Amino acid sequence: MKFKLQDDGLAIDILRLPRIFVHGDFALIVFILSFFFIFGAKLSVAWLGAAVVVAAGIVLSILAHELGHALTARRLGFYPLLIRLHGGGGEAVWEGRPATRRELQLITLAGPVVNFAIAGILLGACLLLKPEPPTFDPEMLRFSRPPPLIAAPILQALEWLGWMNVVWAIGNLLPAYPLDGGRILNEFLEPWIGYYRTLFWIGLSGAILAVIAKVVFVIGLLVGVFFWAPLSVRLNWSALQAGRAAFARSRRGRS
Repeated sequence: MKFKLQDDGLAIDILRLPRIFVHGDFALIVFILSFFFIFGAKLSVAWLGAAVVVAAGIVLSILAHELGHALTARRLGFYPLLIRLHGGGGEAVWEGRPATRRELQLITLAGPVVNFAIAGILLGACLLLKPEPPTFDPEMLRFSRPPPLIAAPILQALEWLGWMNVVWAIGNLLPAYPLDGGRILNEFLEPWIGYYRTLFWIGLSGAILAVIAKVVFVIGLLVGVFFWAPLSVRLNWSALQAGRAAFARSRRGRS
């Protein structure tokens, strides 16, 4: 494993994996999410340890998502070059021959599938590690509770990470650019309605979702919840405008 400071972040080389580049704003997002996990909790060593678990879990979950894209691309015969982790999430960069629509859909879908798998593992582990309910001891005339298998703050951290992976997976499948859902829908719709109409409809849904996400973000801050929603209004609005302009030109050409 090799580390190298480069530009505005850290480059990491691990065995045969593609280079991982961590931008500075990614660390800020991880810190904020971890802070809001312990926001309102009684400050203690156990809760600080849980925050560290959350921070590591966020990094590994997003990295695993991008590795899902990269390693699926490699499996299909492409060459993953780089994984970027930044304030908007992450992206996997790969090259090779022109990919078919099915290959693009498989590569794109691999990321959310990995998050669903992580969620299943974490939430399943929480069910196994949670203490059993108290039982009544007739001889002692009181309820007894078996000792927990793991500290409660750590258990809450694992459960929080499990549900966050569910949220990230579902959120990534929303029909918006540059989310995985937008890319999958793009490959599905384009053969049926054409490139520019696809741009228009995904751009429209993405712009609406992005505005909703920004409103929820502001409301979340007011009530003490950090809602991380890296949806771009500008990107989706640009796609909508490009699709509408091309459609208008084609109509003028036919008239």
